[in-house]
Amino acid sequence: MSSIKSMLGVEPKQVSENIYSPSKLALKLTVDKKTDYDHSVFEDKNTDRNRKILVIGTEQTLLEMQNGKNFLKGNHPVEMFVPMLHFMKAGFEKDIATPTGKPLKLEERAFPEEDREVMAIYETFKSQILAPLSLQEIVTKLDKNSPYTAVYIPGGHKMLPLTGYIPGAMPWYFGERLQVLGVTIVNKMPNGKVCHDRKLITGDSPKAANKLGKLAATLMLSETV
Repeated sequence: MSSIKSMLGVEPKQVSENIYSPSKLALKLTVDKKTDYDHSVFEDKNTDRNRKILVIGTEQTLLEMQNGKNFLKGNHPVEMFVPMLHFMKAGFEKDIATPTGKPLKLEERAFPEEDREVMAIYETFKSQILAPLSLQEIVTKLDKNSPYTAVYIPGGHKMLPLTGYIPGAMPWYFGERLQVLGVTIVNKMPNGKVCHDRKLITGDSPKAANKLGKLAATLMLSETV
């Protein structure tokens, strides 16, 4: 069965001992060479350099499946950088942080290599990605004079088990903890949906990155002008 899956391109790729990345088919279905970033222009840009956006990423690279196999993961570059392009165009400074200050991990396989804007902003923030702030230290200093006007948490991989994206069943049900806390998950499939609920804006996948970034920038500007 494994050899058949490999021939069809749906076998997760083993990159080292017990560590796997998505199959050829999964990457073909999920990774685009360019994004839909639309170069939106914001007329009333933020001019207060003390009003920043805190971008929080992961410092973990492995997720253990139910079968004991490890999935190689990280933040999705499209979900991270396309909204950041809009934040930058809107005039907001950004700080990058991980839970303890270890380097932020990106899914390098998912970079849109022909998208000049995304690749350029990655280079701009590469030093912060390699040496981010520590979220543990940041939270001890937060008060009413916090410089952060918003917190942005980019997502990671999406689950496509039938295409060999992940090497086994997830160790927990997607969104289970959020639902326990009272969050209502409004979509079933990743189709680019963006949801705005009071101070919270969420997007369902990399397809939502452009729309989410533009909406978030517009709303933040409306509160700072």
